[in-house]
Amino acid sequence: MNAQKFTQKSLEAVQLAQDIALERGNMQIEPAHLLAALLEQENALIPQLLTKMGVDAQTFARELNKANQMPPSTIYEMKGMNFEDEAGNPIEVDGVPISAQKVDKDGKPVTDANGNPVMKEPSDYTAAELDALRAALSELDAGFDRRIGEKIQASVQIGNLRVPQVRSLLLSKLAAMGERGIDCRLEVLYPVERVYMDVWDFVRCLGVLIDNAAEAALETETPWVEVVLLAQEKGLSLRVSNPYVGTIDPDRLWTEGGSTKGSGRGLGLSGYQRILEEYPNAASSTNWAEGVFVQELSMGGRR
Repeated sequence: MNAQKFTQKSLEAVQLAQDIALERGNMQIEPAHLLAALLEQENALIPQLLTKMGVDAQTFARELNKANQMPPSTIYEMKGMNFEDEAGNPIEVDGVPISAQKVDKDGKPVTDANGNPVMKEPSDYTAAELDALRAALSELDAGFDRRIGEKIQASVQIGNLRVPQVRSLLLSKLAAMGERGIDCRLEVLYPVERVYMDVWDFVRCLGVLIDNAAEAALETETPWVEVVLLAQEKGLSLRVSNPYVGTIDPDRLWTEGGSTKGSGRGLGLSGYQRILEEYPNAASSTNWAEGVFVQELSMGGRR
């Protein structure tokens, strides 16, 4: 790395990333350390970009720190002087936990004059121990990259929602479904800046569809709800999908109290239909097959 080619801000970010790594007991700087540094820098560009995307920079930083609780060097947690993997299990070779503390020829832990543990040098580890540590590190790296990737992707999707009322509703619904154990999937490929109907009517329609989908999904072994918003040249398309069990009676689906869960257990689907009657530019459709129920709503013109 040629530091002379770096700007002053870049050098400051690298230095801050190094400080963050040291604070967390890491021996090397990872991309997550640098991202955290870029978020913490004074007058930094990244928080400004997140804000323009509609993403709260402080919330993003907190989530990054949660996902980035990196243990010492190498990203291993240590219990006493023994290494543990991400699940808290000791990393072992032939059933013996790998220790970071030196031992003497009799196998006793070595301490200095003050009674502090003397740590092993890299050359003190056996080839088998190094292989075991590398394998654990690879697994943890993969999991960390996945978690960070998911958080960044979710932030980008939310950032594409430029209508505050819609963004607020979706954030609250996604959080509530997550607490109930529902796998939530959100896809907003392009910026959504208008909804082509009264925004509060759209929010009510979206809330009804998501609530109905969540209740039906909870009846399945693997509950999930997918929400897709697609901004078009002169319109907006919404799709809410979920798994379901049992049979669906189309004659009762739109009656008062009707839903994918049966009569008397509805969550406003008939009210949803009444709202749409006020908007001739809105078209809704419903279909279900192979255990997946799909509600679609299109507003405005098509591309």
